[in-house]
Amino acid sequence: MDNEILVKGFRKIVRILRREQGEIALFMLKSADTDIADYWNVIVSTPDYDSLTTKKALKHLVSILRSNLSKDVFRRILRVTVLKTDDPFTREINRAFNVKNSEEYIHLSVVSGIYIENAIIFESVSVPSAGKIRHKKKHSQNKMADVR
Repeated sequence: MDNEILVKGFRKIVRILRREQGEIALFMLKSADTDIADYWNVIVSTPDYDSLTTKKALKHLVSILRSNLSKDVFRRILRVTVLKTDDPFTREINRAFNVKNSEEYIHLSVVSGIYIENAIIFESVSVPSAGKIRHKKKHSQNKMADVR
């Protein structure tokens, strides 16, 4: 499959997720297996998904993928993974790669103990986890109450 078609399709998904959820900690495609060319694991982490069950987050993400990718691109997905923003893999990718509104290609790397033959990172930005966001909102609301 033409890499340009793949990247264009997933760039559209990133725009949709950003519009719906705001921040994206991680959006990447990781090659599924060295023996199977052009098949991918989609890995996503957002603060909004932190607050959902894995099942609900996956259902939402798969719905977006199915609705917005061409059938040919969608068939190239072997696995969809939703990680928490404080997951060790997410944090390690965020430390190693700062990617926003672009793509970074990774070849033959080990990150957080996971071998990556090939990957495309679309977004990798440290963001507060959903728990920290809720704490900040609650704390700022308490400060507002104290002021009154």
